[in-house]
Amino acid sequence: MTGGTVIKTNGDYDHIEIVVKGTGCEENDILAIKVEVSAKSQCVSQGDKVWWQGRKAYWSPVNSHLKCFKGVEDVELSRIGYSYAPKVYS
Repeated sequence: MTGGTVIKTNGDYDHIEIVVKGTGCEENDILAIKVEVSAKSQCVSQGDKVWWQGRKAYWSPVNSHLKCFKGVEDVELSRIGYSYAPKVYS
């Protein structure tokens, strides 16, 4: 499992890039993934937690976003491709 706290999101017409700062053993790592555009993925924002394993990513919204998905802790998102170090942060 890889992931961390969202520090930035970038939307495009065919994907959303999510940039995270790692937690735990990857605390200083800055990684990014791309996910499919959806109502769920458009709600991901700074401070939220995102982690991924295999072809899926999981979003854990902070309290301010629970209005979007009340009572849900891990919202499944469809990943596109592999994780990478974004150029802006590498």
